[in-house]
Parts: sequence; structure tokens; C-alpha cells
Amino acid sequence: MRNNSENSLLEDLGTNLNKLLYQKGWSQVKFAELLRTADTEFTPSQPDISHYLCGTVEMGFYEFLCICQVLEIHSSVLLPVTNQPQSKYMTITCLKTRDPFRQEFGKQLTCLINNETGNSMKTKEKTKHFITNYTDAGYELGFSDDQSAIAESTFYRYRKGLRNPPLLNAVILCHLFKKELSDFFD
Repeated sequence: MRNNSENSLLEDLGTNLNKLLYQKGWSQVKFAELLRTADTEFTPSQPDISHYLCGTVEMGFYEFLCICQVLEIHSSVLLPVTNQPQSKYMTITCLKTRDPFRQEFGKQLTCLINNETGNSMKTKEKTKHFITNYTDAGYELGFSDDQSAIAESTFYRYRKGLRNPPLLNAVILCHLFKKELSDFFD
């Protein structure tokens, strides 16, 4: 179950998304259609879009970035994670389908962890260090224990490119590495 910080974050995302759709003059049906056209693996319906706009459903990191691509906006317009200024919109090339995205996400996560810990730590030490830092970052955001904790098996699947993280997990990761969601792959 999500706590107030998690619900607030998803509600803010929904509010910002709703404003952008209004500015563009797009209905929920049209937006869902544009998303399905842009990506054959992300096939939201109008009710899915409605849930996103209300902040009642959490999407995956991949789906969030697909939404940003279709809107041609930087992620910080919808969901700012850091206090850094917004970067310009740019296409994220690994968003063709989920598999290349997961693979690239795993490579980038491994690279960021290695940059943070250096080469002196063994893999088990790096994993323990990362899980502790991830949990602390979740608590800094005010997230619940359930959301702030990451299982070693989940972390393994992320690093191996086997899983698309839920958006709230991606927010914790980006907070930890001081990056906006759109800039995770830089």
C-alpha cells in the first residue's frame, strides 16, 4: 500500500499530465492512440490514461519515458526528481521496445553503481552498499518501508536487464544518483 508521499507524487504526475493534454487539445482516447502508435508494446486504453491522470495507478519507468517521448518533453516537466534545471527534450534511443530498454537500463545502473563504489569493492559488497543507499534515498523521499526496500533478487534482475522498474523505484534510483528520469541514460 502506498503512503502519502507516494500518492502525492503520482497525483502530481497526473495533474501535470492532465495540464499538458489540455494544452495540446488531446483527449484521453487520442493520447492513448498516439502512445499505441508510437510503441507497439505500450498499449494503454482510455481507462488506463484516466487512471494515470488520477494518480491511482503506477506505470513502469519504460511507459513513463514513452509518455514523455510522445509529448516531446523532458521528464522533469511531468515529474521533477532533483532541483537541477530542466534539460531540453531529446529522444531516448533505447525506447524502441521494452527489451532494449531493460538491457540499457541494466547497463546504465551497473555503470552508475560502479562509478559510485569504485573498483575496490567486490560484487556482494557493492550490492549491499547499493541496497542500503537505495533504502536511504527512499526514506529521504518519504516513501514507505515497502517502497524503499529493494530485494537483492529484484536488484539482480534490474542489473541483468530482465525487469522494467516501476516508476516509483525509478524515482528512488534517480534521486539516489541525482539525475532526472529522462537523464538516467546520460
